[in-house]
Amino acid sequence: MKRQIQVEDSPEKPRKQQRLETSTREDAVGLTEALDFSALSSLQEISGRFDELARSLMFGHVIHLHMPGFPPKEIEYEILELEFYLHKRGCHADPFTHRAAEQKRSGQWYFHRTPTSTGVSATSYRGGSRKGMDLTFGSPVGPLPSSESETDSDSTRGGILLRTIRRVDNQKVISGPSRLVDEILAQSGAQSISDLVQSKWKGDTLAFSSAVPGSRPSLRIIPRKKHSATANLFRCPRIGLDLSHKSTVNSPRNPRITFVCKPYRYIVNPELLTFNGRPQTFIGVYDNLSESTGGNTAKLVKAIADVTGIQKPTVLTYIESFNLGLEGKRRLDGFIRAKTRSVADYLTMVGALRRQSSSVIVIESDSEVEQVNA
Repeated sequence: MKRQIQVEDSPEKPRKQQRLETSTREDAVGLTEALDFSALSSLQEISGRFDELARSLMFGHVIHLHMPGFPPKEIEYEILELEFYLHKRGCHADPFTHRAAEQKRSGQWYFHRTPTSTGVSATSYRGGSRKGMDLTFGSPVGPLPSSESETDSDSTRGGILLRTIRRVDNQKVISGPSRLVDEILAQSGAQSISDLVQSKWKGDTLAFSSAVPGSRPSLRIIPRKKHSATANLFRCPRIGLDLSHKSTVNSPRNPRITFVCKPYRYIVNPELLTFNGRPQTFIGVYDNLSESTGGNTAKLVKAIADVTGIQKPTVLTYIESFNLGLEGKRRLDGFIRAKTRSVADYLTMVGALRRQSSSVIVIESDSEVEQVNA
């Protein structure tokens, strides 16, 4: 069954809002096949596939947690917020991707590893408030080809970070990657991520299975029994990213400049997402509503407040901070290799980046993306 939902876009140069026809990807070639990015070679193709996957996961599927017992515990969660991270050599070298060994195989649960000087740990998981869980994607789902290894540094690796979920039975919202992992651990009776993966799941991190849940706990993505109601799906910048890394230089070819504000965070019900990411949510909603309010600041402030739940004085402050960069009153150079320590600084950085990007022409080829001054 086909239905219409609206995708709200927030790239560096906002494109005109559009209503996209959606037949969820599983109705076409299957969700697991959509996780395979092997044949995609341009930013436009990859961004389009992100749209399809987000719609399929958020409107056509739920996460099903099974805990054996008498009776067994069965809990379903719908996804309200997720982010895409993909490193594919030659066309989408997103430097914010973990590129962990587990991300080489698609269709797996990947729990975030402890960072090291050369990447991420192969043995320890992040703890405390730094936990996170991804659905891996990028390569074909299934065993690795015999010619490839788990440690191949040039391989395509991607993760869909789950940020907010909601229990279907009681509508409880679990917001934040670490809190989400805590919920999975608690409902699975696990003391730690290692306990969950090794003891409870027996090393089985598959996110998809046609088998009936058995005698051990499991976490699977399954089709919804009934598609969710039509809702607005917003695209926003991802949370927690800035230009502070020592490799950042103010060049359109620098990957951190390219990817820091890509609209790879997808959300529904933004008024429920109060734990984190309010400025990023603001950017996505601002881009959608600014044209329809005809440049009237008062109307724009009210519209954004109505959609997001952010108080109107705060929305106005956000707009002023964003405009400092957009109007050139603060330049992007001031954010290079510097921590973005406040909401105001972050929004000004986004505005400055958007202003600078407006003078750049993007030329795509099969092997790379070139950017030159207009």
